[in-house]
Amino acid sequence: MRAVLVRCFENGVQTTGHWLVFHGNNLVFSCATLEPPNNFNIARESRIPSGIYTVKKHISPKFGPCLWVLNVLHRSEILVHYGNFVRDTLGCILVGLRSVDINSDQEIDITSSRTTIKKLLSNCSELFQLEIIDEVFYR
Repeated sequence: MRAVLVRCFENGVQTTGHWLVFHGNNLVFSCATLEPPNNFNIARESRIPSGIYTVKKHISPKFGPCLWVLNVLHRSEILVHYGNFVRDTLGCILVGLRSVDINSDQEIDITSSRTTIKKLLSNCSELFQLEIIDEVFYR
């Protein structure tokens, strides 16, 4: 299993992208992602740097079943969990079905997050590598 997060867009408030899961050469799952902007890796305010990370399945007291991104330089407790708005990220990665403006605030949100995290977890190994690639364009 191989997982890739491709970051596509940042506007100074948020970063959006796509999470892809491959088994061999076959794409078996994809979803939208939402993260904070690049803010110099400041805890709870910034997305994590691009790179390759070890990720493991985890049970969070707050979010329940989720993923834990390990060994992030100068950071801890980076989770992949449910949420719809950039304010829900707190430095973590949110996953959802689609990227849309749910609440008409001119910012991108994500939909069906709780369902999406369940589907993502069902397509992931207990422990795997995640490659995060920045192909970000700015507005």
